[in-house]
Amino acid sequence: MPMTPPEAVAALRAYAESDRGKWPKRAEEPILTNINTWVAILEGDREALKRAGNWRDQRRDYRVDPLGERIADAWAHYLFGEDPRVIAANEVDAGLLDELVGPDFPSELERGASMCVGEGEIWARIYVDRDVADRPLLDWVSRSNVLPLWVGSRLAAAAVVTELGCKDGDPKGTVWRHLEVHAPGYLENVLYQGKSGTIGIARNLDAHPETAGVDEVWAHGLPTPLLFRIPNRIRRDRRIGVSDFRGILDYLLDLNEACTVGSHNMRLTARKRAVVSAAYARASTPRKV
Repeated sequence: MPMTPPEAVAALRAYAESDRGKWPKRAEEPILTNINTWVAILEGDREALKRAGNWRDQRRDYRVDPLGERIADAWAHYLFGEDPRVIAANEVDAGLLDELVGPDFPSELERGASMCVGEGEIWARIYVDRDVADRPLLDWVSRSNVLPLWVGSRLAAAAVVTELGCKDGDPKGTVWRHLEVHAPGYLENVLYQGKSGTIGIARNLDAHPETAGVDEVWAHGLPTPLLFRIPNRIRRDRRIGVSDFRGILDYLLDLNEACTVGSHNMRLTARKRAVVSAAYARASTPRKV
């Protein structure tokens, strides 16, 4: 019998706290390693790419070629280079739909598509913040900030994980994490006080200023969760999206190395030099020419 939404949320919380609260979860570690590499390519993160390419030459400034970023942006621009037309099925809803979409909707779709191509998947989150807008807002969340609960190939629940800042008086090494846990028709907010390697103990939401006043439970009753997954391509087990960078990572790192070495060699070649024959250099006495 399928779990009810509250049961699914409780099961995800139990999973987050399992294995003595180890964080991140063991099953997530290889996924996060890959995603962090894809994000480094998308953002041109020099230090992360140096580690990925095992680059240890301190004499040369490591250069990052923007090809990876352009690959992702090219596909996103192909999809949303022209603004999409969003039309209400009923004319009565047209005005409300225009408010929901907003002027930034096309650029947000393009940004989400670029992230999806690069990271392998993207998670769309719909939320309400009355201090920002009087309408629901759409946000894109990286898989590196999502903890899913799978039952076979079915997604039972998923949580957006946000690390919050420390408070005055917190013990050294304290890490606060806010888990916004989604299931169909149901949302639960949970706050944990832990450390970098453990999720720690669940606390009252008022224990941190960034979650103070937030409702613990929101039974919105919609047929789907307000957090849903958009994969780029999926593997056979359907649990992990496939990045377009997956098959060309070595080539992208080789390209960075070629740019770095080529730039260094160009600077060396451009320096002024005096060329002296080896015979003259070894001579003990000057020779008459």
